[in-house]
Amino acid sequence: MKETPISIKSLLPFNRQQALRIVSKADNFRAQCLIKSKDGVINAKSVLGLMSLRPGDHRLSCNGVDEEQAHETLLELLSVMLSEK
Repeated sequence: MKETPISIKSLLPFNRQQALRIVSKADNFRAQCLIKSKDGVINAKSVLGLMSLRPGDHRLSCNGVDEEQAHETLLELLSVMLSEK
C-alpha cells in the first residue's frame, strides 16, 4: 500500500469539474484509491465523495496491483491542479 500526505486545502471544496478530472484518472487503475482525513475515508473514484471533502489534513492511499502508477498519476494531477489555481 502506498500512502502520502497531500496538501489540497486551496483546492477544497472540489467543484464538479475538478472531481471529474480526478475520478477520470483514478478510474484508469485497478487499485483502490482513497483520500483519508480525520473526518473519514473518501473513494477517489467517487465524484460526490470528492466534492464532500473539506479542508484539513489529507493522505492519498492507493492499494492494489497497479498502486504505484495510480499513486504517482494522482499526485501529479493534484500538483497540476494546484498550479492552475
